[in-house]
This record gives sequence, C-alpha cells and structure tokens, in this order.
Amino acid sequence: MKKQDCRFFFISLILFCGSGIYSQSGLDSLLEKSYDRYSNYNYPGAILFADSVINMTSNSDDSINLNRARFYREIAYQIQQGDAYDIRKIENFEKLFEEKNLLIDQARARLHLARIYYYFGNIQEELAQYLEAFKIYEELDDQQGMASVYSDLSLMYYDQHDYDAAFENIRKAIEIDSRYKSYKNIHRDYNNLAIIYEHTGPADSAIAIHLKALDYAYKSKEPYKIGLSLSNLGNNYSINDQFDLAKKYLYKALEIRDSIGNDRGLAYTHQRLGHMYIKLNQFDKARYHAEKAISHAENFGELKVKRMAYQLRSKVASNINDYRNELYYFKKAAALEDSLQNFENTREITKMIMLHQFDQKELADSLKRVEEERLREEAHQAEIRKKNRTRNILLTSGSFLLIIIGGLYNRWRYVRNSRELISQEKDRSENLLLNILPAEVAEELKTKGRAEAKDFDLATILFTDFVSFTQLSEKLSATELVEELNICFEAFDHILEKYNIEKIKTIGDAYMAAGGLPIPTEDSVKNTVLAALEMQDFMRKRKKLKDARGEYGFVMRAGIHSGPVVAGIVGIKKFQYDLWGDTVNTASRMESNGTPGKVNISKTTYDMLRNDTQFDFEARGKVQVKGKGEIEMFYVEKNNESA
Repeated sequence: MKKQDCRFFFISLILFCGSGIYSQSGLDSLLEKSYDRYSNYNYPGAILFADSVINMTSNSDDSINLNRARFYREIAYQIQQGDAYDIRKIENFEKLFEEKNLLIDQARARLHLARIYYYFGNIQEELAQYLEAFKIYEELDDQQGMASVYSDLSLMYYDQHDYDAAFENIRKAIEIDSRYKSYKNIHRDYNNLAIIYEHTGPADSAIAIHLKALDYAYKSKEPYKIGLSLSNLGNNYSINDQFDLAKKYLYKALEIRDSIGNDRGLAYTHQRLGHMYIKLNQFDKARYHAEKAISHAENFGELKVKRMAYQLRSKVASNINDYRNELYYFKKAAALEDSLQNFENTREITKMIMLHQFDQKELADSLKRVEEERLREEAHQAEIRKKNRTRNILLTSGSFLLIIIGGLYNRWRYVRNSRELISQEKDRSENLLLNILPAEVAEELKTKGRAEAKDFDLATILFTDFVSFTQLSEKLSATELVEELNICFEAFDHILEKYNIEKIKTIGDAYMAAGGLPIPTEDSVKNTVLAALEMQDFMRKRKKLKDARGEYGFVMRAGIHSGPVVAGIVGIKKFQYDLWGDTVNTASRMESNGTPGKVNISKTTYDMLRNDTQFDFEARGKVQVKGKGEIEMFYVEKNNESA
C-alpha cells in the first residue's frame, strides 16, 4: 500500500468521523481517488478508498453512494485478481447508474466492460462498449472523457494492427487534451502514441515520443506517470542495445517507483532489467532482478504480472543450465496461464453447447405440441363427421378415410423433415466445433463439459509469413488480396491434413501450425518439416504462374522449432485452440530470421533429423536474434536423390 494513500485515508476518516457528516463532495473526492488509483494500476489503493466510502455509508440510507463505492471496489478487485472477471456484476451496476442518471459512473462501467471484453479477445463487444461510453461523454459534452475513449481506442486498433485507425484516434485524443492543458492526460496520450510507434516506425521515433511523454509526466507532477515513462524509455533503449541509457532510465524508474510503493511498476521494471542483463550475458544480475520481479509481483498479486516474472526467472535458469529452476518456474507460469484463460473460456464454450442442446429440445417440444394440436383437431373433425353421417354415410366415410390418410402422410413427412432439420443442425454445430478445435479437444469438451489445458513435452511449431506483404497489398485490390490469401491458405490446409499436422491459426498473412498435437506421434517432427517444404514448393510454383501472367505473387519465409508447449482453449465467443511457451516464440524467430523461399529450423529440430537421409541441411552458424541473443540455425531441403 502506498504511504500517501494510507495517509490520505486516515486524514479523511478523522475528518469525516469528527464532523459526523458525510458531504457529497467529500464522498465524491474519495471515489475519484479510488478511480484514479484504479486507472493507474494501483488496485490496493483503489480498494482502500472505495472501502472507506462503504464504511461511511453502509449504515445510512445513502444507497447510491454505497453502490458507487461497491462498483469502484469491484472493478479494482476484478483486474487485480485477473481471474475474477464477472461481466454480469458490471452490467448490473451499469443499469443501476443509468436508472439513477449517474452518467459518469455509467460511462466508467462501460469502459471497464470494454477492458474485460479485450481480455477475452471479443473485439466486437469491446468496441461496442467504447462507443456506448463515448455517447455518454458526448451527451455530457465531456471533452476529456471523449479524449479518454479516443486514447483507449487507439490501443484497441493497434492490437488489431489497424495502425491508420490507431493513429487517427490518438491524434484526436492529443488534440482535445492539449486544448485543455491536462498534462496527466496528455502524458497518457503520448505514452500510447509511443507504444504504437514502437511497432510501426523507426526506433528513434518511438524513443522521441517517449521523451515527450516523460516531459508531460514531469509537468503533471505525478510520480506514477514519471516512473512509467522512465521505465518505458529504458526498455526502448535496452531493446535497441543502448545499454548505458537503458540503465540510466530503468534505475531511475526503480527509485521513483520504490518511493511510492508501486509494486506493479517495480515488477515490470525489474523484469526489463532482467531481460537486459540476459542480453549482456550478466546472468547473476539477471537472476537478481528476476527474483525481485517475482517478489514485487507476488506482493501485488496480479496474475499476469506474476506469470511474466516466472517466465523471466525460467529464462534466466535456462541460460545458466539450471534445469530444475527452469522447469519449476516454467510450470508456475504455465499454471497461471491456465488460471487466467481456461476456466472462463471453457465455461462459456460449455454454455454455448448447452444452449445448442436446449434449442434442439425446444424444437422437439415444438414438434410434439404441433402433433398434439393436430390430433385434437382430428378428433374434433371426427366428432363433426359422426354427427352428420346420416346425411351421406358413404361420402362421409370416404372423406374421413382420405383425411386420415392425408393426415398420416403429412405427419410422417413433417416428422421426417423435422428430424432431418435437427440432424442437420447437430451436424452443422459439430462440424463447426471440429473446424475450430482439434477432434480430441472437441470430443473432450462434449464429453466432460470442459477442456483442460495440457503440457506437451515435445511439439514442433511451424510459422510462415509472406515477404513484403504490406507493400504488395498496396498494389492489389482488397478482393484480389483476399482471394490470393485464400488460395494459398487453402493449399496449406490440404498439405497439413496430408501430414497430420494441426493448424493453429492465421494472423493476417502469417500462418501457424503444430506437429505432435493434440496427440503426440513419433514422426511429427519429420512430418512438420515435410509439410513446410511442400508449402514452399507450392509457393514457388504459384509465384512462377503469377509471374507468367504478369501478376504479383507472394514469396514466403518459413521457420520451425521443437520443444515443450502448453496448449488449451482461449476466447469467449470466437474461441480457439492456442499454444504458449518459449518454444512458440523461438519458432516465430526462426521464421522472421529466415530467408525467403527457404525453411529455417533451429538446432533442436536439426538434432532430431540430422541422421534422416531424406533431408539435406545447410548450417548457418549462430544468428543474432532480437530479444534472445545468438541462436544456431539450419536451412533444410528435401534430398531428392534419397526420395
């Protein structure tokens, strides 16, 4: 707990208790303090101030402020715990605020809902919540509230790689906040802009924007923001191997964050120092900062922060051949990954399957009701015919017989069509599930109602990516681009099916697959490499065909690495089977450090295939890889003579 938070809390409590009167302005001030702490990731501080209002109002008739305080406590608690997200609770608060015309609180509830939907990868709902919050701020003509939404939207679009929209939204936020000279908000905007530049522009541009953000942090006189910018600057210098400047800013960030008791910030800064010292091969210092990161992360309690600290400690252990601690901390990180993702996601998937089964039961019940109604109608018609049979017994009997036959035929046809409809819906639902998840995982989900995340000692991860995709996409229409991607990815799907390799996902022009999942096989490493070589062969032939037509064709890089992974389900509505672990990151580096037209593999994968006469290998030596140091790599080709 920060010292100034405790001091402010006790002063406020003394003043309120001494007066015996809880003024609205005083309660508003405490609640704003709570939200300010929540916005700055100081969740214990946010809970402290919210609890103070709860204590002051719980024995009074002030249900409005009591519920406001409970809301601020709940949003801080949910984010701090990391696995305690409850959308319904926040939706109930939002409805209450709407009924009471508490528009600012309603908008903040919407923003928190957007944060939850972001966490679970539901981009459509995330965007919808942002737009609803924006409408409220627009109705109030709250320009700075609108700017906060623009700033959040910029990072949402950044995460989706829609950088034009990201820049447009952050520009609007800066324009508004500059007009109001709100230094703390301008700092937030420039910090977000710098993050976007880290992945879209030259490194010098990102650093320049971070320096500008630091300037506004000092103007805001808020230690939290100063510490944040110092840490971000130091990290950027470290990434770009400017280690003297990195140390200067990171250690200054530690000093400030320690002075305000910012455990979350301290955990992040120690992690960054740990990664920097790994790059410098100073592993004693790296271990020291990794252990400090763990200490602060565990003290703070947020699962995501603890997971990152454990991953760093595992990486340090790997570099010094401390295999026991490498495995120990890897498992701790993987367990937190499971805790963060699997429970909510599998519960939602189970809910969807149950809803589908409920729909099927409803359809069957509807058919039964229709049949009962038809039988009642037949009985009624039979009674009428019985009363009138004296008029023309022969005609009536004949008509009755025809009606029975027609009714039975219609009933048979109706039931048959209904059963076909139910069967088709069931098949469609199961095929959709199989199209999203591996068959074994889908079956586990249907049988148990959940799908456990699993550790795999060995999987072979394949990444592919098209070279100069962004530049080529500017020369093609949207229709041509999507059509060409579809042709390539459809071919890849068929190749993977041939070699029994599991497709994991596509991200833009990138394609990810894994051999040995979800059921390990002896030949999964070999088959993954064969699949990659066949994919490259397809791309070469496709490029030759496109060139002959005078059209633009793609050239592809491919990279492969083998090792342990954790596999499970992520997402709420658009759920998917995904993988985690350093093996995935290394495989991605194999792809990005490869050569167009070739298949680049790690030494781990090479060692498993080196004696296989079906392949030829070309040693590349040790290649410097961003964030990982030197990694030994090999190009692999198929030995046509042995084939």
